Amino acid sequence: MSINFNQSPFSLLGIPLEEPLVDQNGYITEPWKDWLVQFSDILSDQISQLGFFLPILSTDRRDKIESPKDGQIIFNSTTNRIQVWYSGTWNNI
Repeated sequence: MSINFNQSPFSLLGIPLEEPLVDQNGYITEPWKDWLVQFSDILSDQISQLGFFLPILSTDRRDKIESPKDGQIIFNSTTNRIQVWYSGTWNNI
């Protein structure tokens, strides 16, 4: 399957613009669920063919992230190390 990313997913799958992503109970609505499954399959195929790329940031750019979350991972191009944000600091892996 191939997706033309120059078109919006709404026009690709015929999902009306007014269709909510989640219902009143917080569950993903159909047709979004179908679209997400298809997108996940495509992404899975791409990762298996190309690998997974971490965001590459210099130390300067990394430090400009306003609110890093625990578990956020980057490749630091200044130190050439993979780093993860945990307990308020960037840690080398």
